Amino acid sequence: MTGTVLGRLRDLRRDERGITLAELIVAIGLLGIFATVVSALYTSSMQAMSIGRDVHGNSLQASNAMNEISRVIRAGTDNPVQNQPLNNPAFEVAMADKVRLYAYINLSGSSELPVMIELSVSNGSLIEKRWPATQNAAGYWLFPAATSTPASTRTIASYVVPSVAAGGTQLFTFVKTDNSTIPIPTGPNGITDATALRSIAAVSIALTVRSSATDSSQQVTLQNVVGIPNLGLARTFG
Repeated sequence: MTGTVLGRLRDLRRDERGITLAELIVAIGLLGIFATVVSALYTSSMQAMSIGRDVHGNSLQASNAMNEISRVIRAGTDNPVQNQPLNNPAFEVAMADKVRLYAYINLSGSSELPVMIELSVSNGSLIEKRWPATQNAAGYWLFPAATSTPASTRTIASYVVPSVAAGGTQLFTFVKTDNSTIPIPTGPNGITDATALRSIAAVSIALTVRSSATDSSQQVTLQNVVGIPNLGLARTFG
């Protein structure tokens, strides 16, 4: 009888000893593995959210900029000049990363007024400048010099891929009615020949936007070909 009681007391003492060192080490190891998995999942989810946010922001910015570029180019028109047999071509400047053209844009109210617009890449941003025209006594529209202060200047896209001169991509490509491209001469002025400028029937646009000046991992590229119906130059596609 006494032996049975002593045996039960020994069993109770063993039950009260808690966990062993080996069991503690195993528990700590499992907890470390669990914490590592949770941390990795959290880090991955945050990275995925950051990438998604960057791609969405770049896509939105590129889309808005492409819509504005397309709207301006589609409204391009040549400009009649007093006592001059031929109109000035719609494009005053035609370069790989810069255009300046005459266009009829609805600036205010319901009327369409002529305006000179410049789109160019400068310091990684796509800048739009506008100069409104004034009408002379004979009814012709006159435009200020491009060196004068524009009536408005705004950035329509930031962190645009660098210009061709800086090793980047070509933003503007100029297309004839037969769908062939017009070569852009090397040099600071682009296409200067009036005949070549008058032959521009459409502009191919390739716009690439990044998250920052150096981060190209989530960059977004949009492409579009914009015709210029006001010029009356019908293109043939093939």
